[in-house]
Amino acid sequence: EILNLGNHRPVTMNYFVTDAVSIGANVNGLLMSTGDTNAGTASIEGQLRYHFMTDGDVVPYIGVHGGVIMIELADELSTTVGTLGAHGGFKFFISERTTVDLQGRYTRYEIGEDDVDAAIDELKMIAGINYKF
Repeated sequence: EILNLGNHRPVTMNYFVTDAVSIGANVNGLLMSTGDTNAGTASIEGQLRYHFMTDGDVVPYIGVHGGVIMIELADELSTTVGTLGAHGGFKFFISERTTVDLQGRYTRYEIGEDDVDAAIDELKMIAGINYKF
């Protein structure tokens, strides 16, 4: 059966400390199902970004992030572990306050509970809309 990733809803908020540097938080949840098996994760991470300011409508950026992720796997596993990662992307300005954001995000976390001992390397490609208040 096909893995259903239809309930993925990340939310990110950033505050610009300078024109190029922002700090923020990312909250993310993911529900998955394959037949009778359900699993889910929820994470909250802090992040620091550096934006390479340009005169054009495209702004590249890089950043680091870290926090915690809560993992539920049917009746087999329930744990909370730390996360650490890096990300980068491009913001495409479509107005003075609105951008389209394309981001690659790498996160690593390790599970060492009960019979589960695993290091998870996660790579996400994210597209979104940003609005500057």
